Amino acid sequence: MGRIGDDEMFARVEEHVLQRIESADLDLPVVPSVAARCLELLSHPDFSVNDLARLIENDPLMAARVVHLANSAGRATLEPARSVVQSVMRLGADELRSFMIEVSAFPIFESHDRTIAVFGRALWTHSVAVALLARGVVRKISNAGGAGGSHLRSGDKQPEAAYLAGLLHDIGKPVMAAMLLDAERRLFNVRTRSWLFPLTWLALIDKSHRRVGLALASSWRLPDLVVRSVRDCDNYDTNDPANPANAVRFANALAKLGGVYVGDFDPADVDSLVFVGRRLFSLSDDDIAAMIKGLRERVDERLA
Repeated sequence: MGRIGDDEMFARVEEHVLQRIESADLDLPVVPSVAARCLELLSHPDFSVNDLARLIENDPLMAARVVHLANSAGRATLEPARSVVQSVMRLGADELRSFMIEVSAFPIFESHDRTIAVFGRALWTHSVAVALLARGVVRKISNAGGAGGSHLRSGDKQPEAAYLAGLLHDIGKPVMAAMLLDAERRLFNVRTRSWLFPLTWLALIDKSHRRVGLALASSWRLPDLVVRSVRDCDNYDTNDPANPANAVRFANALAKLGGVYVGDFDPADVDSLVFVGRRLFSLSDDDIAAMIKGLRERVDERLA
């Protein structure tokens, strides 16, 4: 039997992966147990701060990260939080909920395969950048009362929904990458010669990752607003400027502009997306520059 050509091999792998997506035959990651219990507790408006702190303390690494987050640069003027309880009280339910999803999402971007691992780390950095920018955009228009932001002042969930949607907008990509690798090994019963990212493989990931990401968001029972924002962030909705999906689309372009991205992109396309977003949110050039300034440093602090 002759050697299977790359085009035929790719076609078979593509068919196998797409069939799994269509039939919902996806081995989706689950929320880690401590994070899941914290999210369950946070779903109750009258949750006990002490009970939540005790849950977090069951995971020393998570506890350390919660204290670090409570003492991040954005809160530098406050007296340092010295315990998990103090940190929980400072962060509040919405930001803690986002943090728990962040803790749950991070392992998805890791891999034992070296190429996927490099790809995943870069994607995670980009995703955190988009999340921070998207939340910043929604908060800015909320404070300014522009772009339909006046209805956001009632303490609703828009900023954290934008953060989570930004964090998860590309989460299907590492899952797709792992599925492609698994499909190749299963279909051809060989360990991959060298698992690189040809343009055709990247094109398949770009083509299908959103459906995988949505399946994951649904399986984690994320709020409908977050799921809709992940689903709709490929296009601007000019009829609803304050929609978090718009903030994610805009933030994705800003992250590219700020040099926090994976792969190639069309600079003219990014400029166009930034131009439309700036008008949609009534932002100035100075606003854009301020959002991008120090982006990499803010991301690194969040990842620390």
